Amino acid sequence: MAGFAGFCQLGNTIDVVIVSRNSSLVPVDADALPTYRIYSPAGFMNSGSLAFKDTAAITGATSANPTVFTSVGHNYTVGQLITTSGITVVSGSNGFNLTAQITATTTNTFTVAVDNSGSGVFLSGGTGAHAVGIYDFNFTPTIGANYASGTIYSVIVYGLFSTVSKVIDFFTFQVT
Repeated sequence: MAGFAGFCQLGNTIDVVIVSRNSSLVPVDADALPTYRIYSPAGFMNSGSLAFKDTAAITGATSANPTVFTSVGHNYTVGQLITTSGITVVSGSNGFNLTAQITATTTNTFTVAVDNSGSGVFLSGGTGAHAVGIYDFNFTPTIGANYASGTIYSVIVYGLFSTVSKVIDFFTFQVT
């Protein structure tokens, strides 16, 4: 984003979507959830971790080519890069844990061009799926935490990539 995220009333939540990209501008996950630090003109105020923006529970998957995942109300779109993880199968390899681009969607399914024929029978959805490299910054400035109306705050978001910490984003917001 690297700009002004907007105005936020004291006690209300500011929500900013953060996208982590590689040098080719393709979304990538950090090695761990990114962290943020908030600064006022007087110095450090708060820190915390981001969460994945678009997550979905997986309740089924086909052992086929292409692979179709069942995920009620997932909200993913064609072309979006997703990662599935923690999926267990009855037997065979665990090819259901993958990162791939979505090729088709319905309200409750999404398809990836991955051949999972012979990957075993789906048993459980594990940790589910998330959109690669898309995180959610949610923060509520309050008087009790010394946030003040009229003040502009700076946010720096960091991610760890192969043991190197990098700035993913920098933006400001103003409390009203």
